[in-house]
Amino acid sequence: MDAKEIIRSGRAVLGIELGSTRIKAVLVDDSFRPIAQGVHEWENQLVDGLWTYSTEAIWYGLQDCYVHLREDVRSRYDVEIESLAAIGVSAMMHGYMPFGKDGRILVPFRTWRNTMTEEACRELTPLFAFNIPQRWSIAHLYQAILNGEEHVKEIDYLTTLAGYIHWQLSGESKTGGARVLGVGEASGMFPIDSAICDYDREMLEKFDVLAAKHGFGRKLKDILPKVLPAGEKAGILSAAGAKLLDPSGSLESGVPMCPPEGDAGTGMTATDSTASKMRRTHSGPRLLTNRQFFVCAAEVLTDSDQDFVRSLQAAVREAMDEARFVQLLNQMRESAQMALNTENLDEVVKRAAACVHITEAESAGILQYLHTDGDYTLYGLANAVTRYSQDVESYDRASKLEEIGYTVMTMTPDLFRRINQVTGIAA
Repeated sequence: MDAKEIIRSGRAVLGIELGSTRIKAVLVDDSFRPIAQGVHEWENQLVDGLWTYSTEAIWYGLQDCYVHLREDVRSRYDVEIESLAAIGVSAMMHGYMPFGKDGRILVPFRTWRNTMTEEACRELTPLFAFNIPQRWSIAHLYQAILNGEEHVKEIDYLTTLAGYIHWQLSGESKTGGARVLGVGEASGMFPIDSAICDYDREMLEKFDVLAAKHGFGRKLKDILPKVLPAGEKAGILSAAGAKLLDPSGSLESGVPMCPPEGDAGTGMTATDSTASKMRRTHSGPRLLTNRQFFVCAAEVLTDSDQDFVRSLQAAVREAMDEARFVQLLNQMRESAQMALNTENLDEVVKRAAACVHITEAESAGILQYLHTDGDYTLYGLANAVTRYSQDVESYDRASKLEEIGYTVMTMTPDLFRRINQVTGIAA
């Protein structure tokens, strides 16, 4: 069946991704081949000292993105999108979106970029015996509680950007949609117990006791989204949601929706290669696969996209290989047990930076994030590197620093001992 008939018969699947600089909507066929796309560019705004996107900007951007998708479909296939086989939403992770009982957002969306929850993290990390980064939703909530912010007592629902979009698209009113998240996205709000695929119960109880001391009267579990595994049915596109996404009224309701997820597993990173008119592209985090992709210039992309998609599918299968996943998990666990020499931390960070070609200025920023998160292990250092990469203006350098973060996490025990010692590294 060709792409035109797949769209006409309602067998296409729509994926929506709200990134930091672009909103993307992509239609794929039943062989996972991209057949149409729409894009809307946007930027966060610094308002009252906080990085945010207004709800008006969110919905304008999403609708504009869908308009461009419809235009692409009409120009390619001369058909209209009327029905779909499924819809999935992903977006930038973490952040803070609290809502009242009436579905009204109580404060402007606080994105993952806001690093103003240091006090909260200092208390939560030892309480949970689990590192809580500043960007996590629970850190934002507890910081708001500590700050005595008025809106806290009105919170009925706390979610992320992906969760918010899903909630609104699956409901007939502002308050009636599915309050759910995929487990990956949920893990950026609050720690997950992998044995039950849900929020860690002991940590929930500890937070409730702590928050109650500051006058917070709600049980945390009652205001968080329900956690769902991948593949679970997470609601359907409502009539109101269809109209919200496609104000033209062409899109029909009743489309199954998957659990909304974060961008950690959906991102694609591209870096320049040395080949003329080529780009080297890797799918997902670099650490998951060594496979490289070479994508031709835009004018010939349509002639080779089937080969590209086959390579992409092979890489995804490789990335999801159980043995490879276990190996990666073990590497993370091992690095989390390798304690940094805190008595000489500045020098340790400088030595590590020199080994992986990080500049002195970058080293200072990484050290700052290491202190902020308070995870003085090799794993914490790797996280500090990737967190610092988010502040780098150059896309290529930021991508390189993400790769370096993985290199740091997986350095050999011998190199780690040399970096971590009091005296300098032997030549």
